[in-house]
Amino acid sequence: MWAHGVNALIGIWLMVAPAVVTTFSDPASINNRIFGPMIVAFGVVALWEEMRSVRFANTAIGGWLLISTVLLGYQDVALVTNLIAAGATIALSRVRGEHDPLKFGGGWVALWNDEMWERGGSQINKQTNQHSND
Repeated sequence: MWAHGVNALIGIWLMVAPAVVTTFSDPASINNRIFGPMIVAFGVVALWEEMRSVRFANTAIGGWLLISTVLLGYQDVALVTNLIAAGATIALSRVRGEHDPLKFGGGWVALWNDEMWERGGSQINKQTNQHSND
């Protein structure tokens, strides 16, 4: 899902930003270097449909980034950079994406889906009939 990939890129930017932007205080730099990799990890894990709910961790981290801009003394460009990154992280982590329960088996739902049984049953019947005709 594209939104979670973009979140991973935002996390990389948060890690790099203290080296590029000179207005970061020491606590702000440490904050970015802790939470940037977490955003990357949760963004990459949320790319898989089975793990899509992990995206809510980035919502919480984005919320912390908003609060931490006030608490940790972000200034000037560092403040603007983190506010934009926090807002984008929250917004992108709210994107759900497509969900196809049969794509990856679907767990218990797939067992009770008539369409799956009809497809599977018809294939089994075709193979059985072909062997009996030989």
